[in-house]
Formats: sequence, C-alpha cells, structure tokens
Amino acid sequence: MFRAMASNLEAIARVAIAERGIFHLVLNGGGTPAGLFRTLTTEPYSSSRIWQATRFWWGDERSVAPDSEGSNYRMARELLLDPLGIEPSQVRRIKGELDPVEAAVHYTELLRRAAGPGRGWPRFDLVLLGLGKDGHTASLFPGSMTPEDAVVVAATADYEGRPVERVSMTPAAINSARHVFFMVVGVEKGEIVERVVNGTYDPEQIPAQRIKPLNGEIVWWLNV
Repeated sequence: MFRAMASNLEAIARVAIAERGIFHLVLNGGGTPAGLFRTLTTEPYSSSRIWQATRFWWGDERSVAPDSEGSNYRMARELLLDPLGIEPSQVRRIKGELDPVEAAVHYTELLRRAAGPGRGWPRFDLVLLGLGKDGHTASLFPGSMTPEDAVVVAATADYEGRPVERVSMTPAAINSARHVFFMVVGVEKGEIVERVVNGTYDPEQIPAQRIKPLNGEIVWWLNV
C-alpha cells in the first residue's frame, strides 16, 4: 500500500511542478504515515527530482517542543526530511512549542505569505490525512466545530481518556486541495471508515466527513 501511495504522490508532484513549478505537500502525524515516509526514502523515490521543488506543511501538530517524541514534525524530520536531505527553507512547520493560539496565528501568517493573489493560503497539491477511531482527522475532534473563515485553529479535546492541546488546519484550507489521501490502517478502524463514507452526515460528531474538496479528489488508502 505504501509503495502504491508513494508512486501516486510522485506522479501528483511531477504534474504540479511541471504546471506551477512547486509541489505543496501537507504531512500528517500519528503512527500510520511512518510507513509511507520510510518508503519515500527508498529508491526510486529518494532520488526523484521532485524533492527540490517540494514545500512541506503540516495539517496539525501537538503542543510540544519540536524535539519531543510526540512531535509530528520530529517524526517527519527523522524519517523523511533528514534522509532526503531537505533544506530548512523548504519546511513550514507548526510551532508546537508556542501557546496554541499563538502558534495558530503564526501558521496562519505563514500560509498567507505563501498564498497566491487574493488567497489566504496556498492551494495544496496533496494533503495527507489519518483517521481516528472517534472520527477525527488532523486535530478536528468530535464535538467542536471551527469558524468557517478560520484557516488554522487551536484545538482542545479529550482523546482516548486524556486531554490534548493541538494546532490544526481547518476544512477551509484542506478542502481547497487538489488531492487528499486518507490513509487508514488497523482492523479496529473499519467501522469508522464505513460511517465516514456511507453513514449519516454528522460533521460535528464525525469531523472527517467535513473533508470534501471543492475542486479536487479524495483517495482512501485502507488496510482495515
């Protein structure tokens, strides 16, 4: 599955670079993307010319330091960015070490600076997302709705019995993407996948249902 994903990612990147000279890629966190990251650092993907023109973003981040074991950035740096020799100038991380509200404001400004004329954020070429057993994606958790005009928000929720503070892109930013990949691994997630895709529309309790690209496509990569 990860090799198929890597091949599709590279194909999307080549089109983006040929048409616009840059590939905007949004990474996700959690344990699932580790397999994809490792695959991308093997041949033939590691020597691809796409990496020099790639800008790396994150869909969400925990409120931790960048060297923390819980940092989405740290995992990507260790498994993907450093092995590929990515330059710091290509990386746009969420500053999890800041107060979540402050980090959200900072990231909103980074997005604005990279946006085209008249836009508040770049139109991402590919957004990678996971799916929690509770239906959350990025750090959009059940029971919380984000303002329609917000691009990045501070998120507070109880997840698996523990409180979490995070920073997350909103559906407003994600749904402008050209491509969205949901990657879901684990037999315990089969039921929630069915509810997201075919169940009653309940975006407040199943936030992943809010991901509906306006002029793009979603691909589900499943091993459930």
